[in-house]
Amino acid sequence: MEETLRHQSAFDYYYSLGEERNIPKVAQKYCVSTAAVFKWSKAHNWQLRIQQRDIENARELEKRTNKEVVDAKADFRKTIQVLHQILKKSINEYIQRNQPAVVYDIKDLEKVSNILDKIVRVDMGLVGEGMEGEVEKVVKIEVVSDKAKKLTEEIIKGAD
Repeated sequence: MEETLRHQSAFDYYYSLGEERNIPKVAQKYCVSTAAVFKWSKAHNWQLRIQQRDIENARELEKRTNKEVVDAKADFRKTIQVLHQILKKSINEYIQRNQPAVVYDIKDLEKVSNILDKIVRVDMGLVGEGMEGEVEKVVKIEVVSDKAKKLTEEIIKGAD
């Protein structure tokens, strides 16, 4: 039996019924017997077509979902990178000029360092890189002077 537009339309309706899909509903809508719809179903492989369409729909949904996740991660990473730069700048200003932007004393420096640590962890997680072992306990701050080394060591000792 050659598939006509009516058969295709009946299949599309049948598919659209989802969980409530059944032959009698299609027969009623198209004013034919259930036996006729059953023949259409068999002749045009409706069950196989349903499986194929479900697989295609799932693939499309997965593609859209994956793209949304990737886009969201990319946007989040941009925000993290900006915040990272602001915090690094604050730490470096504190160390170089003792004119802090966000850092006013050693406790603020520790807080900023802890925030920086969390930001780096989140960013590394987003790109699939875990920070393992002792590296997890320490955020490497760009050392711009001997004074910075000393402050960094004090912060690390205090964190232990």
